[in-house]
Amino acid sequence: MTYKFERVQESRDVTWSGATQSAGVKIVPGSVFSIYLPAGFVGTALTIQSLEEDGTWADLSVNGTPYSTPITAGDRNVMKSELFCGCDVVRFVSTASETIVGKLGMAS
Repeated sequence: MTYKFERVQESRDVTWSGATQSAGVKIVPGSVFSIYLPAGFVGTALTIQSLEEDGTWADLSVNGTPYSTPITAGDRNVMKSELFCGCDVVRFVSTASETIVGKLGMAS
């Protein structure tokens, strides 16, 4: 007997409207694997925040340091899915004010 396991890929819009923070994006915890930002993205790095139960945004941190990742506009930028465990809604913070729509790649 052979079993075949498939992961379903989907994407969610990540929208910036003239600000450094994107709008919040509903995710499936632990399923995020990449973010694509078009050539119009002018920032050089992203930090990630999660929506807390009290309605505030908190930085995702690794060993107490806010996680930051360099970004290449026009490319799919791979992200560690472990960062998103325990998150339901996230937003991305750019090093510059943006007016773009990117795509967050997820697998389930």
